[in-house]
Amino acid sequence: MTFSLSGRVKLKYEEAEFLIDRYIKIPNSAKRWSAAGIVLSLTAALPGPAHAQSRLTSDMPPTITRPVLSSSSSLVNPMQIGSDDGATTGCHYYDRYRTRGSEVPAITTCDDISPEWGGLRQMLVDHGILITGVLAGSLTYDMLGHDAHTPHYVGQNLTYNSTPGFTLTFDLNRTHLPFWKDAQFTMTGYLWRNNYPGRGPNAFGMSQFSIVQPFFTPRIAIQYGYTEFSNQFYGTNYGTSTAASALGPSSVIPIEVGMSNFFATPSFDVRFFSKSMRFYDHFGVARSVSPLGERADVEAGMGLEWHVPKTGALFVNEVGYRVRPSGDHHMMWLRGGAIYNNTSFFNYSQNKYTRGNQAFYAAADYQIMQFDRKIPSRGMFMNFKADAAPPDRNVFARDISGTIYFVGPFASRSKDSASLGFTFNKLSNFAYAYRIAQGATAARSSNTTTASYAMHVMRGLYFTNSLSYVHNPAPTPKLHDAFLITSGLTMSL
Repeated sequence: MTFSLSGRVKLKYEEAEFLIDRYIKIPNSAKRWSAAGIVLSLTAALPGPAHAQSRLTSDMPPTITRPVLSSSSSLVNPMQIGSDDGATTGCHYYDRYRTRGSEVPAITTCDDISPEWGGLRQMLVDHGILITGVLAGSLTYDMLGHDAHTPHYVGQNLTYNSTPGFTLTFDLNRTHLPFWKDAQFTMTGYLWRNNYPGRGPNAFGMSQFSIVQPFFTPRIAIQYGYTEFSNQFYGTNYGTSTAASALGPSSVIPIEVGMSNFFATPSFDVRFFSKSMRFYDHFGVARSVSPLGERADVEAGMGLEWHVPKTGALFVNEVGYRVRPSGDHHMMWLRGGAIYNNTSFFNYSQNKYTRGNQAFYAAADYQIMQFDRKIPSRGMFMNFKADAAPPDRNVFARDISGTIYFVGPFASRSKDSASLGFTFNKLSNFAYAYRIAQGATAARSSNTTTASYAMHVMRGLYFTNSLSYVHNPAPTPKLHDAFLITSGLTMSL
């Protein structure tokens, strides 16, 4: 079982009509605080028009993902994971059954505290079943001592997070149905717990219940069912797995315009690959998260609802070029995408709901230096991201971020990771004017600098620490800068 802290950090939505979720994350293993394990959110509520609740989130640096340090693991065709070296037993064989289809790289079972489960895992895999899980915890605190009776960002008062979860996959080849040849079913659920109001659901929910498969050819892959759509695009994790990764900026503007990020939503996506499997086009459609906030999805059930009131359809198209690291090639991943949502969002320039919202993003990862040709995923990497959304319907209208991260920074610490990242967020002028007109204070922008280190303590155990200096930690009210420390522990069983 793989227990991990997921970075993909989750957005929060409060009952306030204008809520902003800022966070620093150190993801993830499937998604809820991942192995490097820390998630830091900075949240504030901006009151909006009466009886309106609007999800607003910001990006605030990084995520930490634990790379699988083997030549067979890398960012490549999501249909092709794990190592196919002919083995029929052991963790490398089990890895062939890890969940597929997501841009959140799966954790290797070889780094579990007990990869064999006393023989139980082999028995399950013999029947096409692999079970993994997550168990992680973190603490965040502002060392400048800005405690408040009503905190406005995560860490202003001592904040904890804990997230147990599980993932079950089933090899649908075992059904012997022709249409499901090489198909895989995945079910993932999490129990979120934290002591910061509005940081996310304090509830159990499903984040995936879907099937992924090639569509007549390995160059076309389809996925359908219920997914956290933000996991299927963009790529917010650094490295090649979610257990120990470099802490770097990750925009949540795609979430701000309606991508699901806590509970799963009905979705369908298809990937088209070039003959070399390096160029790709990825298109998807899913139900939008409610413009009243993800709280509406939480209140509707466990994340398997076909329809939630006031929601429409969200469309995404991403094109990219991706090369896996090898002894002859450095890792490279270039991608850009557009998102359109036909749901009605509150328009702060017109003081009413208007139909439609959209966002654009571009991201690049490149392995600047390779430390060991025998372990090509070790090295020095750079990441760049930029995002944009209409300022009249979104609190965070622009962001840009850059990160330098190291996977296996030292020969004696080949499973550790380290990073240094910077993020700048431009807040909407319309949102700023709206808040000022109410007699409140507000920030026009924010930026965060974060340094982090994820230490592999022993097989299956990671200890991560990060320091983040945040200018304007909340959009409103305008607050003093924050100096946040986050420590997290993640266990893989």
